[in-house]
Amino acid sequence: MEDIKEVFFTPLPDSPYVKPFRFNFTQNGQKKTWDILEVHDSVAIIVFNVTRRVMIFVKQFRPAIYYNCIKPEDRKAEFIDTKKYPASLGIALEMCAGIVDKDKSVDEIAREEVLEECGYNVELKDLHRIISYRSGVGVQGALQTLYYCEVTDDMKTEQGMQKRDTLGIFVYIITYFVFGKYFKLFTRPPQTTKDDQLTKMDCKIEDN
Repeated sequence: MEDIKEVFFTPLPDSPYVKPFRFNFTQNGQKKTWDILEVHDSVAIIVFNVTRRVMIFVKQFRPAIYYNCIKPEDRKAEFIDTKKYPASLGIALEMCAGIVDKDKSVDEIAREEVLEECGYNVELKDLHRIISYRSGVGVQGALQTLYYCEVTDDMKTEQGMQKRDTLGIFVYIITYFVFGKYFKLFTRPPQTTKDDQLTKMDCKIEDN
């Protein structure tokens, strides 16, 4: 995942994922403009393994994060110095997520993301839609739908992992062990008092 080299930047050609344009409008009699990126809507899934009482996250390289870690004057180089700017700068710990780019319901897309990114074959009834909200409101305003999903070890399958490998997607699965009052957040409605203090969570990287 962190074997990154020959890094350089070019102008953006036509893209199926990002479409920049200028929004022109008149507000209270004053002419204004706003630069906007048209992007896909997305889904994000909180995945909780009830068998082992762990939260499932993914870890992957994000070019946008990496780019913003590079000093503006160093971005002008023909190639980025990857010793000065190692790939680890662009590694993100995230919820399972994906864009809505297929002619399917957002529920079905969320189910596929859990399979492809985390390797759990869940049913639609296992996905609980929490809320939909606008993200990146300064330049995007795309709609993201958040889900909660409980999985078990029995739902784990290699099917998703094989598809992920075929597509060349480099993702590590990260598990956070949930103890004490954290566990109660996922087993019943939270009940808090002024004396409540959440127990620290431990983390490990799964082999697959």
